[in-house]
Amino acid sequence: MREVIKFDMLGEVRVEFDEVGVTYHATDKYFPVPSLLGMALTNLLSRPIPYGNIRWIGCVRKRQWWALILGVAASLFAILGIIGSLRQPGGLVCFLVGFLLLGVFPLWIFYQGRPFLVVRSDAEAFCIPMDRQKKQVRRVIDTLRATCPPTVEWSV
Repeated sequence: MREVIKFDMLGEVRVEFDEVGVTYHATDKYFPVPSLLGMALTNLLSRPIPYGNIRWIGCVRKRQWWALILGVAASLFAILGIIGSLRQPGGLVCFLVGFLLLGVFPLWIFYQGRPFLVVRSDAEAFCIPMDRQKKQVRRVIDTLRATCPPTVEWSV
């Protein structure tokens, strides 16, 4: 059995299933969250994880820290702008829109987090973003369900 699931047109981001195990090839590195997984893990790229070694497959939401920095800075600036322009309706509306778009929206993105599919063994793991190419992520999950042993813990 050999199956390749591509996440882009060029095939640079792909998951390969073969007789030995599952391999994740990517140009971007998404590191697992050690505190959520209970151990320090390494991100695997181009090395297979044997099916018998897979212990846990699940969804992890990682915080987007860039959104927190942008949201806090823009919120403070917008609140100061709103206070300074209370008597000018045009400036007030402008700062209110800026507060919503550059302050509240990034804070909501930070709070919500970004979902990742994590496949981990005892010492290694890789993360696949779940917010794009949902059809390919479903194929990866279905193939993992068919190939992994019944001892694997699922949290998807």
